[in-house]
Amino acid sequence: MPVYNKKNDLLEMEEIVHPLPETAVHHEVQLSLPHFNIILHYDRLHSYDYIVEMLSNVFGYSPATAFEMACKLDISGRLVVYTGSRDQAELKRHQITNYGPDWRIAGCTDSMKATLEIAQPLVDFSVN
Repeated sequence: MPVYNKKNDLLEMEEIVHPLPETAVHHEVQLSLPHFNIILHYDRLHSYDYIVEMLSNVFGYSPATAFEMACKLDISGRLVVYTGSRDQAELKRHQITNYGPDWRIAGCTDSMKATLEIAQPLVDFSVN
C-alpha cells in the first residue's frame, strides 16, 4: 500500500504481510488454458499445389507432409492442420484465410476457409 512520507516528500511502498490462519489448507491449482484446432475446409477450388505451398509456408510443413495432409483433406473434406494456444491458432488461421487465391485456377478468387474449434483434451484412463 502506498504511504506518504513527509520527511522525504516521497511516496513509498510499504509491504504489508497478512499471515494466513493456521487452519487454512493450501492447495496448488494449476490452470490450463484450452488448446484450439485449426480446421481447414476443402472446397475443390484450390489445387493440391496451392494447398501444399500454403501449408508449407504458413506452418513450415515439409512438402511430403503437406501433400499427405492435402490427400487426407480431399478425402474427408476437413482436416485439423494445427493445434495450439488460442493466440497462435488465431494468427495461423488469419494467415490461411488471407493467403490469397490459387493463381493456378482461373475461377479461384479467394483463400481457403479455415475455422477454429476447442481441442478436446486427451484423457488417459490407464491405471498405474
